[in-house]
Amino acid sequence: LSRAMPELQQWAAEVVETSEKSDSRLTEIMMAQDFHDLTGQVIARVVQLAGTIEEQLLGLLLQSAPSGTPGQDKAYDMNALEGPVVDAEGRTDVVTDQKDVDDLLASMGF
Repeated sequence: LSRAMPELQQWAAEVVETSEKSDSRLTEIMMAQDFHDLTGQVIARVVQLAGTIEEQLLGLLLQSAPSGTPGQDKAYDMNALEGPVVDAEGRTDVVTDQKDVDDLLASMGF
């Protein structure tokens, strides 16, 4: 019994130390799960808020959209010229071909 006593005391000390380590690790796991749960709740609320905002914006767009079908209000002629109309005759500041464009860019240092 006297020889077994030191071994039992050492074993008891190891059990206490192992139990404390296990307790610490389990506490860390529980805290991580709580944090994960809270994070999940926040993410769920943000997703719900984004959905609500999307619905409200869609409703606002539908309320403020003009009546009729798209493109009906304004006819667009694909052949129409865009930009100012310039009469090139008698003017030196109007370019008429690629050579004039190249010369203009060269005079600007490009």
